[in-house]
Amino acid sequence: MPDKLQSRVIDFLRFPMAALVVLCHCKTLFGIGGGPAPTGQGVQVFLAEVLPHIAVPVFVFFSGYLFFYKTDFNLEVYGEKLRRRVKSLLLPYLIWCTIGFALAALQGQCDWSVKNFLYGFWDTTAWMELPSHIHAAFPADMPLWFIRDLMVMTVLTPAIHWCIKHAGILLPALTGIWWFSHWYANIPGLGSQIVFFFCLGAWFSIKGWNFVEKTRCIRFPLWVIAAGLMAADFIVLNQRFQASGELQYCWSLFNAYILSGVFATIQLAAVMLERNEHRTSRFWITCSFFLYAVHFLYSPALSAAMGGIRYPSTPCGHLLFYLLLCALTVGFAVGAWYLIYRFAPRLASVLTGRR
Repeated sequence: MPDKLQSRVIDFLRFPMAALVVLCHCKTLFGIGGGPAPTGQGVQVFLAEVLPHIAVPVFVFFSGYLFFYKTDFNLEVYGEKLRRRVKSLLLPYLIWCTIGFALAALQGQCDWSVKNFLYGFWDTTAWMELPSHIHAAFPADMPLWFIRDLMVMTVLTPAIHWCIKHAGILLPALTGIWWFSHWYANIPGLGSQIVFFFCLGAWFSIKGWNFVEKTRCIRFPLWVIAAGLMAADFIVLNQRFQASGELQYCWSLFNAYILSGVFATIQLAAVMLERNEHRTSRFWITCSFFLYAVHFLYSPALSAAMGGIRYPSTPCGHLLFYLLLCALTVGFAVGAWYLIYRFAPRLASVLTGRR
């Protein structure tokens, strides 16, 4: 059944997308623990700064779709969904950002104060300076900026529903233009990428469309276009990085790759699942959120510790270091989640929003 396949695609992609986020956040393109930056790291540019950037848009698209999925939306339904999001989004967000703030304060990145603690739930640039290649504001647990923005979109869903019901594709189109323009793209809590993909997912859902079935007929063009744009994005980004040592995106090319890549990935997963009855276990579905939330709390320290044991001195060494760091970061999270999931199920439920 089409709806069954779509549900399986959503569940199947959760963990791989979380792992892609780890690939991005574990990059060593700018050095390790204050050491010199490596040279000639084209493979790492691709693995850390091209391939993974489809992950968050996939998550957001699914979130916008599922919020309105088979729902006769009204104020009563809205209130019930907000109550559910308090448990599934707000509570774990508060817990993980509190942990992130405590670790930052213990490491001397900020002072222990109520002001810094509160800023840790929204924008840590109030008490720390971000690296030059980062152009957005993050909460204390950095990867959870996506959850922060998603909660804002959840509050705005009545307006989103009204606009789509009365104007159809206009809202996704306008937010897509905003996203492509890169004009004020990273407003804390209201990033253009999150707004666009949430509205796009909501549009599919309110229309009553199965997004796997609707894009099936163009899956081959999607794969060709996405592969071509991915290659072009990599070539441009890598050339600029090798020349300047900075990540300088061509945003129109980057966004075109992301948009095509999201649906190409969905169709790739659909093809894989059409051939068997595989269903993703609850362990991996919940582990995806845990991995997403926990990995950056320890990966920088892990990187520095590994560099202290053996600092790579060649481009190949840096690449192997990066791949090992990614593998250990994912492995530690999966191992920790297995223990929590097995022996402390109530804690597991709270940490992942009762997923």
